[in-house]
Amino acid sequence: MLKTFIKWLSLTVVTILVGVTLAVYLYKDQIIEQVLAEINKSLKIAVTVEKIDLDLLHGFPNIAVQLTNASLPDVEGNSLLEAGEIYIVLNPFNLIKNDHTIERLDIEEATVRILFDEHNKSNFQNLIESTGEESDKDSLSNLSLNAISLTNVRVDY
Repeated sequence: MLKTFIKWLSLTVVTILVGVTLAVYLYKDQIIEQVLAEINKSLKIAVTVEKIDLDLLHGFPNIAVQLTNASLPDVEGNSLLEAGEIYIVLNPFNLIKNDHTIERLDIEEATVRILFDEHNKSNFQNLIESTGEESDKDSLSNLSLNAISLTNVRVDY
């Protein structure tokens, strides 16, 4: 009886994992497009990336959108961020529910340049689109970020 239960439980878990993995690969382009669209619609300037891919192992059991050689200029054209790798780690079940929670943002081998204008406003603050309703608040309301991991990141300010 116990062996049968364990056998069926194992089969169910493996079936769910294979199903989620298959769904991720079938909808790979849509997942990448959706993640980048949510990020870029809140920024005044789009993130440029040399290569975009999905990585199932980096954030296991979550999935990660891998951005290779990513850069983000500020509104003045200066380089705000240059990163060798950025991983946007997402829960695949949240994606199915259209929940845009970023479980973790891993930035590796990067340089961040923070500049301030004469009004003591940083180039990062100028980069975020304003909703028009509350000019001091950012419009990243559709995104939620749980954690950030920085590896070999240099910050210039």
